[in-house]
Amino acid sequence: MRIPRFVLSFVGSAALLSAAAAQTPFTQVSERELTSTGDFDGDGRVDLVVVDRPTGAVRVGRQAVGGEIVWSAAQAGNVTAASGLAVGPFTGAADVLALAGSAYNRLEIVTPGATLPPEAFAQSGVGPATLASALIAGAPGLWIGCDAPGSTETATLGGQRFDGPVVAARWANPLQLERAGIAQVGLVSGTDFFIHDTFTGPTVVARQIANWPADARWLGGFFSPTHDRVCLLGWNVGSGDLHARPYTAVADFSQTLAFTLPQPLAALQRLGRAGSAGDRLLAVFADGSAAVYDFDGATAPALRQSFPAPSGQSYLTALALGDGHFALLSGSGGFSQSYRRFNESGAGYVQTAAGDLPGIRVAALRPTLLVFQQRPLLDVGAQLLRSVQRADWTSDRGPLAGGREIDLAQFGGEAAGLQPGATIFEPLAAGENTLVSQYLPAASFQAIGPVTAQPRGDVVFDPPAGRFPVGAGGQPAVRVSVRAVQSGDTVQVRRLPDGPWQEFGPGSGDIFADTTLEARAVRPDGAQSALRRATYTVGTAAALGVPGSPDSNGNGLSDAFERTFGLTDPHGDADGDGFSNLNEQLAGTDPLDPNSRPPGPLRLSIARPTANGPVQLSWPAGLVVMLEASVDLQTWSTISLPPEANSYSEQPSGLRRYYRLRQ
Repeated sequence: MRIPRFVLSFVGSAALLSAAAAQTPFTQVSERELTSTGDFDGDGRVDLVVVDRPTGAVRVGRQAVGGEIVWSAAQAGNVTAASGLAVGPFTGAADVLALAGSAYNRLEIVTPGATLPPEAFAQSGVGPATLASALIAGAPGLWIGCDAPGSTETATLGGQRFDGPVVAARWANPLQLERAGIAQVGLVSGTDFFIHDTFTGPTVVARQIANWPADARWLGGFFSPTHDRVCLLGWNVGSGDLHARPYTAVADFSQTLAFTLPQPLAALQRLGRAGSAGDRLLAVFADGSAAVYDFDGATAPALRQSFPAPSGQSYLTALALGDGHFALLSGSGGFSQSYRRFNESGAGYVQTAAGDLPGIRVAALRPTLLVFQQRPLLDVGAQLLRSVQRADWTSDRGPLAGGREIDLAQFGGEAAGLQPGATIFEPLAAGENTLVSQYLPAASFQAIGPVTAQPRGDVVFDPPAGRFPVGAGGQPAVRVSVRAVQSGDTVQVRRLPDGPWQEFGPGSGDIFADTTLEARAVRPDGAQSALRRATYTVGTAAALGVPGSPDSNGNGLSDAFERTFGLTDPHGDADGDGFSNLNEQLAGTDPLDPNSRPPGPLRLSIARPTANGPVQLSWPAGLVVMLEASVDLQTWSTISLPPEANSYSEQPSGLRRYYRLRQ
């Protein structure tokens, strides 16, 4: 994958130099979450942010005077399958968030706690995937990575053109090379490490460090009080090996050191300490425990203090709070549920605060009342003034003096459905008009939020994505055409996950097995449209996991499903509708939309409570069903069940096995 990198400058405070020299917010990446720190209320204290990658939900914890973390309810970040997070004062004095997703085709600037929706920015470079805070001509800005496989084009944002090197990268973050220096950007590209000097403006200068561990994540720190230059550490999730590269002279990272920690790693954090004391290493291990190590960048890390995993949970990541203090986030299934704060005290650390993080209700992330200047959907240029989440469902009863009456309803579960709630009065100023939820499916943050520099052109799939019967006599199940919306544009198509880009032509749209196509329009001047994807399912098994759709990690979710929705936990429930991601795949429904769910009442639930225990299948009681099993989704055998049974368990044999219910 080749990813053009460019920078985007926002008007903001030029006082980022001192903040960058202290410790620029560093984004930690896990399979489920993006986490970082910032000062979101301008009070000078370090706050925490946790972004749920599948839903884009943002949870912010503000540090109070006494050191406890006060968490606000989750708010919409508007980027599902989020892949990039950066924190900085991009729009003013206080820090805000920049979010991106490789398939989302635009950025979102999120102000924690704001009632207005995130501000969207789109660009001709497609699929912004990786973000980092940077200085651009001395002002706060974003370093942005665009996901455009096989492309070498530059990108345009806001009318300015930024030309930069084209590299394949996975982990990008701010990087200080010297203790009193300016933050730059470091990123890993295969077996190389690149350092980007973005603070000079549009020109991007990259320095390359060869022989980096393949696709390793990285961390930089000033681990010795006597060293004014950074030591880079490379590490991989699931390994305890540390690859150290101390900065010994100008652009010299040639010295390579190797160390091994006692446990495989899940996260690694630098603890910046007060005064001239050297940084320490904070490791979060795969077994859910954590530990702080003394490390000087030259000799093996020495254990200072261990932190056992909390009861019923695992430590997932660590966030530095400054002056050697830190917070550990814990939970299960990769989802942060609690925090514990530890302060440096003498030779060790003491816990000074703890608490729970708010949960995430997907429905609560969607606005249910939008307030406009002028009449939405009628007046051209109607401006969205504010949006709020009043209830699970809002209905407009009509105008009253100075506002409107709004009926509220709450969702009481599948059995109870929507339960009538209160009637409220929403005050409105002169010229303001409301749009309530469910009035128009497209009336949402993403549809109404302002967008600048929209990508030019688009493509349309015909027929749309869906399920199609197996073709007879070797014929394709479906013949797909892809056309450009704008005359004169060419169409490029590839088959995910690794197919090459090729110009659309005869036969390139013939579908014989489950296939996900990705397409883009290319203008004569080389500018590209947003990426568009369509998944075509072939056969009678309404699933994204039938033969022809690989499952590389063997978790039951196909590669196409994981890439499309950004989900890898088959037992998770990303949209909170009561159906697992695996069940959504099997039913062909959207796992990120609570309103798209498998049909009832015939549902097969799959669980494995213990790692070495049996697989447990269950379905609603009172149904006469037939349970069948298969090893290839072609030949099915019936499993003998007692009359009116609604469960079955089986010890896995090491071979993949599929199950289905029939009435």
